[in-house]
Parts: sequence; structure tokens; C-alpha cells
Amino acid sequence: MLMDNPRIMQAAIVEGLCLTTRAVKKNIKELTNKGIMEKIGAARSGT
Repeated sequence: MLMDNPRIMQAAIVEGLCLTTRAVKKNIKELTNKGIMEKIGAARSGT
């Protein structure tokens, strides 16, 4: 899924893999921390 579309949104991953949003966020965080994946986008911190 990510190989076909590296700019995929988390919501599409949730739908495509039938996972919860929380599970997808957790997995993305783990992959990012291990350096396997890089998350690109705004932090949306409100500033």
C-alpha cells in the first residue's frame, strides 16, 4: 500500500487494512522511530 502510494493518508490505511486509527498511528510512530519510514507533513500544532 505504501509502496504504491507513498503519500497515502492515514485514513486510507485504516480503511484499506481494516485497522483502527490508533493502531495505524502507533505503527507509523514505531516505523518512524526506527528510521524505516519518514512522516512528511505539517505538525498541526496550532501555531
